Amino acid sequence: MRDTLAKIKDKQYLLINLLEAPILAVILGYFTKFIAGTATDPNAYIFSKNENLPAYLFMSVVVALFLGLNVSAEEIIKDRKLLKREKFLNLSRFSYLSSKIVILFTISAIQTLSFVLIGNSILEIQGLTFSYWAILFSTACFANILGLNISSGLNSVVSIYILIPLILVPQILFSGVIVNFDKLHRSFSSEQFVPVIGDMMASRWAFEALSVNQFMNNRYESALYNEEKGMSQTTFYASSLIPELESLNENCNQELESKDILSLNHDAKVIASEVEKIEREFPSLKNTLKVVPDNYDITTYNDIKTALLKAKQILNDQYKVYRGQKDEELNKLAVKLGGDDALIRLKEQYYNDALSSLLLKKDEFNEIRYTGDRFLQKRDPVYQLPLSDYGRAHFYSPVKIFSGVRIPTPLFNVLFIWLSAGIFYIALYYDLLRKLIAYVEKFRLRRINQRLQRISGQI
Repeated sequence: MRDTLAKIKDKQYLLINLLEAPILAVILGYFTKFIAGTATDPNAYIFSKNENLPAYLFMSVVVALFLGLNVSAEEIIKDRKLLKREKFLNLSRFSYLSSKIVILFTISAIQTLSFVLIGNSILEIQGLTFSYWAILFSTACFANILGLNISSGLNSVVSIYILIPLILVPQILFSGVIVNFDKLHRSFSSEQFVPVIGDMMASRWAFEALSVNQFMNNRYESALYNEEKGMSQTTFYASSLIPELESLNENCNQELESKDILSLNHDAKVIASEVEKIEREFPSLKNTLKVVPDNYDITTYNDIKTALLKAKQILNDQYKVYRGQKDEELNKLAVKLGGDDALIRLKEQYYNDALSSLLLKKDEFNEIRYTGDRFLQKRDPVYQLPLSDYGRAHFYSPVKIFSGVRIPTPLFNVLFIWLSAGIFYIALYYDLLRKLIAYVEKFRLRRINQRLQRISGQI
């Protein structure tokens, strides 16, 4: 009650916090609204041709982080004297923090909702308002808890506002947008998964959630996603992976003849691993493909050669099935909407080409890469299943797999952001940042005293 009344009486505080998000939404929405025009109307805005949508999504995440930090960074430090007085009354820290969090979460809910409503309406993003708000609200709440930790741990407002850029810059740099995760320094990059440093950034989870959600769940793509995913994967396995495995099987045969047992065992294990991956994606091929036995011989070579050839034929047939199903879905949509022209308008209103290019990595030159231990698909990440069973995945994965359960990426990422917020709340409750700073300062003073004692002893 005390905190709420104090904020209500501060008209300037209320005005800034209520207008900040709408103003940023107008600025961001207006300047990212790229008007491609048409042959008949050069001033026509077409959502599908807006090349700035990925930039809008990324900046929305940055805005949510900034708003969340900005509104919470001074909340505890300004109550420092009050907290010292109330400490002698043995009042509940949990109640104090809960009051702060409830008020900050309410402010963040209003800010992110106004931002989404205004920004999305300017760019004509339709049908995903709640999911956008849920992702950005979760991000802002994470920033609220992080800001409270800073406010509790530091001794001056100046230090707080110096530290905020040091928090935001890594969030921007390691989000996977500014610098591609594949292009990071080798000590941080990972071929199979998002690097650990990327997994530590809330911006990475929020941007991926927004992007995958916009791509998969818009009204146009949601009707065709399963068919397009099937077409993408059957094409990759039949045209890229299986030919590579056939070549590797030939190498195994040569290594068998030359009795290069070390290389033979390595290559045979790679074939076995990749066969398991194909079976994971297409369980119907389990009877066709068999795991490579421990003892590779000429019979194994012939069996693998025959199995891969048959699997390629089956996958090509499945591609035709998926292609026919997609055509059927398109025809149904056209009939439902009233013709092909209506179907084209639906795609223009809901499907964005720039975001599609980003999530399908259309600019990637190599479709497949051999790391020495496995083959990695480099295109169409939004159609690929992750390789880990513990929640780790490549960037733009459509789902995360945890203990065998497939969880849609937007939901999983939001849950992970809240889990991170929960961890920071525990740190806030026990005031770990302040204790850590105090320990470092005490250790530094001890080292200085020891040095002074040595100098005085020498004198």
